[in-house]
Amino acid sequence: MHKCMHVCHHGRMVAIQIRNVSEASRDVLAREAKRRNTSLQELLREVVEREAANARRREWLDERRSDANRDRPSVGLDLIVEMIQQVREARGA
Repeated sequence: MHKCMHVCHHGRMVAIQIRNVSEASRDVLAREAKRRNTSLQELLREVVEREAANARRREWLDERRSDANRDRPSVGLDLIVEMIQQVREARGA
């Protein structure tokens, strides 16, 4: 129910048809859907939604990179990498 509410929140639902998919690809995806105990349609919808979310993030990043008026971070990449390594070491990762 929560998934539907999240997806429906973004607007009207549309249908997408994909042509010229090999039988082998379809069969692999159908087996994966069965393994996940879901339908092929639901599996493909999740793939499309995930790709759309990734595209939205890339668009957002591109907009930030091209915005000449934005504030630049005061923390350098080296410090960020060092902090990540420290956290991982503290967690034992």
